Amino acid sequence: MSLETERFYEFGPFRLDAGERLLFRDSERVELAPRVLDTLILLVENHEHLVTKDELIRKLWPDTFVEESNLTFNISTLRKVLGDDRNNGNRFIETVPKRGYRFIAAVRLSGPAKAITERNPLQGAVLRPSMRRRWLLWFGAAALAAIGGVAFADRITGPLLPPTVSTYTRLTRDGSEKDSSSAVLTDGLNIYYVQQNDKTLAVSSVSSLGGEPAAVATFSTGVELE
Repeated sequence: MSLETERFYEFGPFRLDAGERLLFRDSERVELAPRVLDTLILLVENHEHLVTKDELIRKLWPDTFVEESNLTFNISTLRKVLGDDRNNGNRFIETVPKRGYRFIAAVRLSGPAKAITERNPLQGAVLRPSMRRRWLLWFGAAALAAIGGVAFADRITGPLLPPTVSTYTRLTRDGSEKDSSSAVLTDGLNIYYVQQNDKTLAVSSVSSLGGEPAAVATFSTGVELE
């Protein structure tokens, strides 16, 4: 992407670099899950226009069947990050009942990344491609050195101790028994597992942040995660 076509979207205290997939609040970077960031980019790039739920789901999960609750989770996460408060009226994302969402905040399309970073090169700086390559090479060399050091230490001191669980977070609170013999999968937003209901097994999912589990439709009578 050239500097001439590299653009930033600014709204409120936020600055979004869609090309580099970075969101900043003032000079501080805001971390978002990839699909949540994709949702924000779609809404901002179509600001003041309605983006339907079907269109959002089709673009966010092009090759996967997902429930509408996944999109609802993304929107809810964005509202928390942006500071939207339904009690005082949403400032950024408007819900159009039964249809979709609209980004209603004023959006300013700023200049190239170079112009912004030169205004304050120490805050919210974006690395140019040549700089990114140098950083990647440096980190790659450091990683190889670290791996070599661990291997050398292992030969001297013997095998490392087995890993132990230092802490855990409870995700479900339904009290149902989980099938410990089945694999546990995740797409980043949700965790999928096999749950025992009475004498049958069913695939369920729960948000990676925790919450109420939801049943996942399967197309076969046998239940197994791989």
